[in-house]
Amino acid sequence: MASEASSQWEEFYFGSRRFQPMADYLGMPIDQVNFILGQLMALVLAYVMRVYCHPSQVSTSTRHYCSFLTGLGISYFCFGRQVVLAVLLVLGCYLLMLLLPLTLLHHVTLAASLTFLSVMHIQRQFYEDGLFVIDVTGPLMIIVQKATSLAYSLHDGLSGLKDEELTPLQRELVLRKRPTVIEYFSYMLNFHSMLAGPFFMFADYQDFIEGTHYAKRALGTSSPMVSLDSNSNKSPAEVKPESEGEVGHKTSQVTHPRKEPNPTRVSLYKASLAAICAFVTVMILPKFRISFITEPSYFTSSWSYKVFFILAVTSCTRHVYYTGWLLGDSICNMSGMGFNGYNRDGTPRWDLVSNVDVASVETSLSLRDTLEAWNSGTMKWLRFMVYERAGEQKTLLTYMLSSLWHGFYPGYYITFVSGAFFTIVARYVRRSVRPQVLKFGPGVKKGYDLLTCLSSRLILAYFTFPFIHLRFWGSIAVYRDMYFFPVIIGVLLIVVLPIVLPPPQRSHQTKVTIPTSFDTGHVADEKLDKKVQ
Repeated sequence: MASEASSQWEEFYFGSRRFQPMADYLGMPIDQVNFILGQLMALVLAYVMRVYCHPSQVSTSTRHYCSFLTGLGISYFCFGRQVVLAVLLVLGCYLLMLLLPLTLLHHVTLAASLTFLSVMHIQRQFYEDGLFVIDVTGPLMIIVQKATSLAYSLHDGLSGLKDEELTPLQRELVLRKRPTVIEYFSYMLNFHSMLAGPFFMFADYQDFIEGTHYAKRALGTSSPMVSLDSNSNKSPAEVKPESEGEVGHKTSQVTHPRKEPNPTRVSLYKASLAAICAFVTVMILPKFRISFITEPSYFTSSWSYKVFFILAVTSCTRHVYYTGWLLGDSICNMSGMGFNGYNRDGTPRWDLVSNVDVASVETSLSLRDTLEAWNSGTMKWLRFMVYERAGEQKTLLTYMLSSLWHGFYPGYYITFVSGAFFTIVARYVRRSVRPQVLKFGPGVKKGYDLLTCLSSRLILAYFTFPFIHLRFWGSIAVYRDMYFFPVIIGVLLIVVLPIVLPPPQRSHQTKVTIPTSFDTGHVADEKLDKKVQ
């Protein structure tokens, strides 16, 4: 059975075998070795691009070609001929952008790219059958995010919508000119984010390529409020023909390398964190096989060991994602991308394209904050694509898009449904219990915070292990073995808490707020906290 699975794995992976001896020596699969080497190559290229291909020294076209061609090369090294699928998806979306009217562009691009990705998910699920292989499906997911967000940004900017009809996020990312072919392909296939992200919007990438991102972010202004971008992130009323004295305006916004904050230190710090996470992935994670939960020995273990095992396997598996995301963030920062202005003490911030806040995920005091710190790039994409556009059932539609984008393993859907349920439970607890706790002073509040921190870790493990296990009945068997205890407690809290501890009356004052996650009740909860305090 093992040899059959190994043969199936060998057939499914199309990347380079040049470093197979190294993989055998390290005891690692060749796909993981290639992925790490590819990211390290990208890190070196990022330094070269920042130092030797600076916007003040080379043209934007040169930077686009360098970013695109090196991304294509690294992708071929990691995925072999599968990279053709990525190119086909990008080419198809580009043709849709050229041929379709703006009234259809955004919706058709979303439907077409999701269909293409879904076929790949199904093919992977059929052939791979639970084996973990780093293939081109991951980059395709990132490309879908980029292609759809760009299409919606173009719709926002060219379909005649007024600025006041757009949300602040939509105004920030609006595009009023179709990108050229090299701009499009460079954005989709650049070496910074091709292997594992992070996802970033076209407006941010174009600012980086043109070298205007430092000036914009240093001023603390958003794109639509300044006229630094040739992609005309301005309202139509603000667009004026360039006079002779204005031709060099954008060039003047390109900062000199010596005046820019140096990202080397923060980039290497993130790369070091990624190395630690990679160590956990390679050395510790194999000791906690997710398949163990399907074996009789798991079900005959003590209750405490079962809880420990699920906590361990979910915690260690998170380090797989930390490794890829931190490396991707490190690569972007090393090239100069990701600058997000300055802190109050004058130190530069490099979190514009960060996809995860590891400390917050592991230590947040609430489930909502934990989820918000995880895969924040995808959260921003979902918010931009669905949550801020849907009228009714916006939370449901957002989770539906997230589910389709991830794939069709049953475990994914168990995790999404359970996650939505426990987020609602946490909201009920916060509204009813937290105001009562705050009445007893900071000492009791610290105890409450500790309790919510620990319970959030337990609940997170409970509803995310199906995402790792992938199987439906195996996950249900574990839940049944636990007598669905957390779910029952959650239902009781939703029913009983509003009766026993009615939440304080909300203020009738109306305030329009766009939440940063899909927990729409959190804004009201924060106002309640301040009112009680």
